[in-house]
Amino acid sequence: IVGIWVSMALGMSLNMGVGTYYAKYILGNENMSGFIAAVSILPVILCMPAVAPLSQKYGKRNVALVGSIISLVGQIMMLINPESATWLIICSLVKGIGSAALTGTLFAMVADTIEYGQWKTGKRVEGMLYSSTTFGAKIGAGIGGAVALGIIGAAGYDGLAAVQTEATLAAIKQVYLVLPIPFLVLIPVFYAFYKLDKIYPTVMADLEKLEKEQK
Repeated sequence: IVGIWVSMALGMSLNMGVGTYYAKYILGNENMSGFIAAVSILPVILCMPAVAPLSQKYGKRNVALVGSIISLVGQIMMLINPESATWLIICSLVKGIGSAALTGTLFAMVADTIEYGQWKTGKRVEGMLYSSTTFGAKIGAGIGGAVALGIIGAAGYDGLAAVQTEATLAAIKQVYLVLPIPFLVLIPVFYAFYKLDKIYPTVMADLEKLEKEQK
């Protein structure tokens, strides 16, 4: 779960870290950055209510796995027409649908790991587990933002220049379009190793039995 948090944060922070620069120098409209980012949130709001019933029917891990693949597809789609603001909006909507499945299941899966930890070790450590996910998100966001700005800086970005060099424009494109992809690929790989959904009924039954015995 921590690996998923880190990967999500890295992919998102790389994308958002140069979003304003991409909108200004590639799309030609700096204001599009905020609009594209806002559009990606809309599917999350609309689709979130459907996540719980889908998770109950198909399992949290399976719903999240499909969501992670949808987000990856949305990012890859950007490569088809990367200089079209309309196309990037469509891609952001696709990514938002995937994000709804991810964000709608992730905290619940963290809660499941708390039950699993108690079942496995006899100790219940909610604070440590929840803080570890927050730590993973902060690490990913911090590294991703620093890397994004470091890359375009190394490529020669000059904030005072009206026109950026070809190398700088190429770097902005790479960071915005390509670099998030490996981290989005990692997310479904992590989910492939997540097996808790299968044994969770057994975990809860054993914990309930133990609680009755202790009473």
